Amino acid sequence: MAFDGIVTAAIAQELDRACTLGKIEKIYQPDKDELVFHIHTTSANLKLYLSCNPNHPGVYLIPGSPVNPQEPGSFCMLLRKHLLGSRISNIRQVDSERIIEILLETRDEMNFRANKKLIVEIMGKHSNIVLLDVDKDRIIDTIKRVPLDVSRDRQLLPGLPYEYPQNQNKVSFREISPELMDDISSDQDPAEGLLARIQGFSPQIAQEVAGLENSINRSEWISSLLRRIDFGELEPRVFLDKENSPVDFHVVPLQRYDGYPTVTFKTVSQTIDYYYTNKASTDRLRQKANGLQKTVSTAIKKNLLKQKRIREDLLQAEEAERFRLFGELLTANLHEISLGASSVSLLNYYDGKQVEIPVDKRLTPAQNAQAFYKKYNKAKRSVLEKTRMLAETQAEYEYLDSVSVSPN
Repeated sequence: MAFDGIVTAAIAQELDRACTLGKIEKIYQPDKDELVFHIHTTSANLKLYLSCNPNHPGVYLIPGSPVNPQEPGSFCMLLRKHLLGSRISNIRQVDSERIIEILLETRDEMNFRANKKLIVEIMGKHSNIVLLDVDKDRIIDTIKRVPLDVSRDRQLLPGLPYEYPQNQNKVSFREISPELMDDISSDQDPAEGLLARIQGFSPQIAQEVAGLENSINRSEWISSLLRRIDFGELEPRVFLDKENSPVDFHVVPLQRYDGYPTVTFKTVSQTIDYYYTNKASTDRLRQKANGLQKTVSTAIKKNLLKQKRIREDLLQAEEAERFRLFGELLTANLHEISLGASSVSLLNYYDGKQVEIPVDKRLTPAQNAQAFYKKYNKAKRSVLEKTRMLAETQAEYEYLDSVSVSPN
């Protein structure tokens, strides 16, 4: 995901130009970690989307309105209390971090002018949205509270002073000196050096800069990027895979995606919205496809086990002729069979060989013969039924197999 310090700088500039002096007229909370502000400006009505969802954190303008719950969340109610009717005085990036501050002029309960600040931290699973009372330098509340038992280093709770995340002693990409670039360029792995020492660089940008020929070209690339950010002369785009599904986005072309299909946009907001909207749709489809594939795979295993059991039953049922033979021989030799015997040896008049026939000593010879005829008739019916079941099961397997190998 390319929501790095450079994209943050670009979207902050774009939002500042579009939203400054705009009035917040409505606030909604479509989900527990998402907010939508309806902003009225002299030139347009805008919808500002803020998210601290780990899968799609960010701040950008959206064209439509997400579905809102009937009952607003507690944080949404708090924001309505403090921010409805307020005006946006500035939107800015903090240093080169993935942090955007929205400065607001509003009124307190006594109708005195008050300054509030909405801080959006775009940091993966640690993303958050914080409402700050600027005059008191205290947190009013956060969309995700962080108590001491969650983080010993940095708590985000109502009433506490707000502290920015530690920057790990990195240098802002806006302040890279030629000497520092020369030093990094001499590293064994310049990409790792850029990532470890420059604030705001993502792995994609670090590789892009490290791929340039020397430190002079690298410094010029960064200087050119800063000018384009400041003047809004960027080339925001989404990179697609072979199936036209989004794989990444950025505000500049990236060599690592040379040859990939791309979709370019006029604004950074359009780029981010396209990426997350289409990526979510693709992920849902893939998730459903994986679920269906797992279901089909399980069904195939059950089908093969069922076929195995049916074939075993058929092997047993195919002994029907043996039961018929035993019944015939017993019927033909009733007078030669002694009562109370557990078996009897009789001549098979079909092949002239002796046949050992197990009998139930509790039954008469005639009753034993009838028992074998019943087994014969039952086995014949079973062969017909099992043959039909096997054909149906094989047809089901062929269908499941075709579904399993068909393209998504």
